[in-house]
Amino acid sequence: YISKLQAPTTISATEVVAASVYTAAGPSIANTGENLVTFVSKDYDTHNAYNTSTGQFTCPASGIYTVSTILTFSSSLYAVANGVYASVYKNGANQKRGLVQSAMAAVSVQIGTTMSADIQCNAGDTLEVRVTNGRTAGATTLTASQTENWATFKRIK
Repeated sequence: YISKLQAPTTISATEVVAASVYTAAGPSIANTGENLVTFVSKDYDTHNAYNTSTGQFTCPASGIYTVSTILTFSSSLYAVANGVYASVYKNGANQKRGLVQSAMAAVSVQIGTTMSADIQCNAGDTLEVRVTNGRTAGATTLTASQTENWATFKRIK
């Protein structure tokens, strides 16, 4: 009788931990506060760390994680100085804010934001991408494009 022993579940210091997620659903983003972006699809997720229902990446090991994102809003009317930006949250607290993209004149335009940040995490910490829609005319949607609305999470050290 031969039985297979399960491999250790400890993640080594050099093991790649990474996920690439996106949404092509065109979700509506309110114009109040920093809104959680729930990416509903995965390109890959080495440790099943990203939850497509909650929008949270749970760090399976301690280390420094790079979080990168691009978010693009559908064409909508923006007033002067209306803007959008992305943020990375750890355990529910804002850690970093990305590029603020603002309208220079009242215009209907597709507008987007991008960011990349390194965040020190412990195993079990959660990371989220949030976006602020500063459009005074109300909510608007992200484009229905997986190439324009995505995020990556990767342990770099």
